[in-house]
Amino acid sequence: MTSHRSLLVHGLVLVVLLGGCRNSDPITGVREPTPVPADANIAGAWVGTFNSFDPYDCDRNVPAHATFTQEGSTVDGTLDAAANGCGTSNVVIHAVLAGARLEGTITSSASQYRFSAGSTVSGTLSGTALSLRLQDAHKSYIPGGTMTLHR
Repeated sequence: MTSHRSLLVHGLVLVVLLGGCRNSDPITGVREPTPVPADANIAGAWVGTFNSFDPYDCDRNVPAHATFTQEGSTVDGTLDAAANGCGTSNVVIHAVLAGARLEGTITSSASQYRFSAGSTVSGTLSGTALSLRLQDAHKSYIPGGTMTLHR
């Protein structure tokens, strides 16, 4: 009975040790670092919808589009949403894309509903979908909203 228990204990120890050696070279025992995903590239044209944070005065799911340029992790872009949804045009952003996360500022915008200085943009890339959150710093012209885009 003791030999069976000893064999079981040794087997469990071996399983634990082998599990800890994942991604390691069996000859040298050197463990390879876990690869870090490269930053995605969102340059180009995107289409989708815009929803204002003001659901009472603004239409929902209004047509929207965006165009981005990207150099390394730096992203510049122009966003547009139809005016009937409290949308805005020529929303110029400057942001950084780190992995799937976008963070930046709205540098200017035009039309009746525009963003004030200090407004922000944040977003998440998931496959071919880009979800952006536009937040007005002072909520003076438009409170902001979400833009859901795809290629």
